[in-house]
Amino acid sequence: MTLPTNPTAVSLRLSLSVNNALSVVRGVVFPGLFGIGTYTDTLAPYERAYEIDEMTSLESLTITASDRVGTPTVRRIPLSETTLRPRSP
Repeated sequence: MTLPTNPTAVSLRLSLSVNNALSVVRGVVFPGLFGIGTYTDTLAPYERAYEIDEMTSLESLTITASDRVGTPTVRRIPLSETTLRPRSP
C-alpha cells in the first residue's frame, strides 16, 4: 500500500470495538474525537467508528468501561504513527 504524499488529504476511519463475552461490562464510554462527541454504548459488542477527512494531532485516547455495579475501568490507548499506518493485506 502506498501512503499519500499530501498528509492533509488523508481520510481516516478509526473503529473501536470492546467485546468480552465473559465480562460483566454493562457499557463503554467512547471519547469524543475529531469533533465527534462522546458516545456511550450499552449493547455488546460495544463499538464506535470515527471518520475524518484531515489528519489531526492526537497522542492518545481514553476508553471507560463500567461493570454491572457501575465501577469504571479506564484504559488509555496511546496512538502513534505506526498505530495509524494502514496495514498491508
